[in-house]
Amino acid sequence: MLPEKKIRLPDAHYVFTTSSVKETFGGLTEAMLQRGRLFSEYAGQKTTVVTFNYDPTYPKIIGSLLTRQKINQDIKIVNLYEYFKGEEASLPAVKHVIDQEGLKFHKDPKLNAYRYYDNGLYVYYKRFTDDGKLVVVDYFNKQRKRVKREEYTEEGYIHRITYMDLEYNKPRQELFFRNDGSCYMSKWLTMTKDKKAVKVERINFFERNGDVRAVFSSTIELQHYFLDCLIGNETTFLIGEERGTDPITMSYQNDHIYKVYITHNIHVREPYHYHSVLRLGNRPVMENMGHPDAVVFLTEKQKTDIVKRFGNRTNYFVIPHAHQKPETLADFSKRDLKRVIILARYHQQKNLTHAIQAFAHTVKQVPQARLEIFGFGEQEKELQNLIHQLSLQDHVFLKGFTKDPDGEFRTAACSVLSSEYEGFGLVVLESLANGCPVVSYDLKYGPSDMINNGENGFLVENRNINELGEKITELLQKPELIKTMSENAYQSVDKFSELAFMERWSSMFFTVIKNRPLRNTLSNMELHLDHYDWSGKKQFVITGQVLLTGDVPTAALDHYHTYWKVYDRDTKSFTMVQVETERDERNRLLVKGEFQLDSLVNKEFVLDVSLGVEWDNSYFEKRIGYAKTELKTLPSRKINGFKVQPYFTENYGNLSFQVKASEGFRLFSKRKRGKS
Repeated sequence: MLPEKKIRLPDAHYVFTTSSVKETFGGLTEAMLQRGRLFSEYAGQKTTVVTFNYDPTYPKIIGSLLTRQKINQDIKIVNLYEYFKGEEASLPAVKHVIDQEGLKFHKDPKLNAYRYYDNGLYVYYKRFTDDGKLVVVDYFNKQRKRVKREEYTEEGYIHRITYMDLEYNKPRQELFFRNDGSCYMSKWLTMTKDKKAVKVERINFFERNGDVRAVFSSTIELQHYFLDCLIGNETTFLIGEERGTDPITMSYQNDHIYKVYITHNIHVREPYHYHSVLRLGNRPVMENMGHPDAVVFLTEKQKTDIVKRFGNRTNYFVIPHAHQKPETLADFSKRDLKRVIILARYHQQKNLTHAIQAFAHTVKQVPQARLEIFGFGEQEKELQNLIHQLSLQDHVFLKGFTKDPDGEFRTAACSVLSSEYEGFGLVVLESLANGCPVVSYDLKYGPSDMINNGENGFLVENRNINELGEKITELLQKPELIKTMSENAYQSVDKFSELAFMERWSSMFFTVIKNRPLRNTLSNMELHLDHYDWSGKKQFVITGQVLLTGDVPTAALDHYHTYWKVYDRDTKSFTMVQVETERDERNRLLVKGEFQLDSLVNKEFVLDVSLGVEWDNSYFEKRIGYAKTELKTLPSRKINGFKVQPYFTENYGNLSFQVKASEGFRLFSKRKRGKS
């Protein structure tokens, strides 16, 4: 189907970065490739997907993606190693035989692999694929230490040789080869201090004739050189898709690039509160949110949580995924009204054990019910064991990877999402677009943006297995409800159309270009407290000076926004109070803020006070402190039946308020004070 209209994108090179692209993949890669296709179809824009992993099967992977129409000729996948390897001449495949003259061999009983002996001395280990293609050869010395490993392509050519450390059995030198036998790269490796791993000491890059073309002292130097070769002096949007590549692109410097980062998944750990511990992979970007030209969130709720924690900035954008629904809703008569499906990796995040346990409740009420789970992953054996433990072999089936997800959705009664967390849940959108209602946990983030509870599916209390099973059962027992929800599901995805998606991306790119001259280099904030005291029976006033390190463009000097954040120390919920601010001739911010404590005091707790400063791409937050030698004791106030005592914390001298019930109130002693 032709696009509804053409969309204009800035004249630039568009590069998506990810660690790897596999032949089978999950939602992140699916969304990335879909975006490349839409850039091509709606804007005539070519895109480049850049990968950094070592995988000699990339030509096969790219061919498969083209055949399956996951990419088109406008989407180019460029791998670092394949790029430096260069174009390969077509050579005939090499057949490797098992027999080796002068040696005896013994087959491994579990694998298509063989150990070779020279008059009793163990010399080689060879492993083949099931169809007889040589994969790897390990060489051993007389002390049975592995000295070298050779790895072969599917065509039978050596693609890598690794020389081993004889004491620790770790790689010490790796050589990478073209099919013609010439080495294009070598890595020198050295042991880490704990002797448990190796790290790169030197990387040599060779011309086809053997001349040294370049030398690098680290992997990231090589990766940056690779990006330089691809980008050069061309205006480029460098779009970080996957957290593994963030350290590469965050540290990459090129005046011609705009950096964009997409948050495909949740950014915090359990209990998934806005202030929970950041997931490790998210830290390079989240702890430097002023650095990117744009950070793209898939849902408004995730952006809201980010703003609560990191302040609001002009480089935040919300662009949900898109899915173009079929021209017509699938024939309802072709749906199997007892068939439930899940499309998900067999991974702990997807919580498939919950879905299986929930389905155990369903089959008691609907004996004909079937659950088919399409996917792949490390939990396959665990899930199969659970199916047997619950005696669900006739009801729950692990179907493996499907190449036709739309076809599965068009013939199912409903689909299920039982994940622990998601960044968006693209699979929900795919299901709804095909008229397949969704029963989903109400989790962070995504499902509640797409599912209208009771209309196009059900939102279930997170981790409530019984309720999940009950809602699946309710659908399977009510064919008319499935039909109504199917029609609603099909209509509900209009707001996630491809056209709306492309308009949002276009707007974001042009806004990023417009904002570039306004970006500042602010890196630190200091707050000096001048005055703090009660200004009335229930009001408290604070004045001070804010000093910021870094430069602000002249056109953006008045773009700041300041406020107090008054926190409940236990829950981390807060109230924002506006602050009067002036900028003096020394570019200091003079702040004065008064807040009404009667609107905040309603229980016994501790209130902590911070100052927040938003300035285009920068945000700073600082607890309000005072030099310990200058502390003064302030009287308490009785507010809403509570005694409110201002004090400065013991360790850092930060302003807080202890709220105690009026009866039995005593001054908050230094021994009891918090240490925030």
